[in-house]
Amino acid sequence: MRQVEAVIFDWAGTTVDHGSLAPVKAVTCLFTRHGIALSDIDARRDMGLFKKDHIRRILALPQVESAWHGLQGESPSERDVESTDGGRHMAVEYSHSPIGPLDTSLANKYDAPRAVFCVRSELEDTMRKKFALIAAGMVLAAIPALAHHSFAAEYDNNKPLKLTGKVTKVEWMNPHARFYIDVKDDAGKVSNWEFELGSPNGLMRRGWTRNSLKEGDEVTVTGYHAKDGSNLGNARTINLSDGRKVFAGSTDDGGPTQ
Repeated sequence: MRQVEAVIFDWAGTTVDHGSLAPVKAVTCLFTRHGIALSDIDARRDMGLFKKDHIRRILALPQVESAWHGLQGESPSERDVESTDGGRHMAVEYSHSPIGPLDTSLANKYDAPRAVFCVRSELEDTMRKKFALIAAGMVLAAIPALAHHSFAAEYDNNKPLKLTGKVTKVEWMNPHARFYIDVKDDAGKVSNWEFELGSPNGLMRRGWTRNSLKEGDEVTVTGYHAKDGSNLGNARTINLSDGRKVFAGSTDDGGPTQ
């Protein structure tokens, strides 16, 4: 049996990407080639999704869809998702070894993609079924600081929010659940806000179910505004329609816990 020199648990890209903006730059590069100026925050927002789903979410952003329509004369389609995803090879300049987790003897021998490929191959050939799942759980339990999205990277701790509105959509998905509410201002104008929650598993450990938050519920949300000033917030507590006040964030994303 070949000797394994190192093991890297690639948790939705977090371990390999931590400390590097390469994945974000690769995504912004793809859209730049289409004439779309994509912010780092918009590129990072749904980084945990499958790549095509990630591109679909970006193309659905109002500012991106509007810019795309202005350049192409039509709204983005599934064909555009395929063509944008197909251009990933042009972002190869961003595939070099990130700093941090790959700063090991193995990374000195191979570039980052090759190192990950070699380790994955070893796991598949030798001990994936017997060891990988148990060891991955132990590693993830030991490194809570590597939350998939850092609160400080996207949200402003000095911009607290408290909004009341009606839930219009709930997305119960990894790496973070999300929900949307219609908020009416003093003049009667309605705006739709998106709020990021903790992970579905983390929420369920706190007593949440898929029915805790439903379309049509009237809720009050406290949290923090996105740094880019868009209608995006990180929810920390929610007053639910049944009167309960629940913690809604992640305990390991570096954000406030109250």
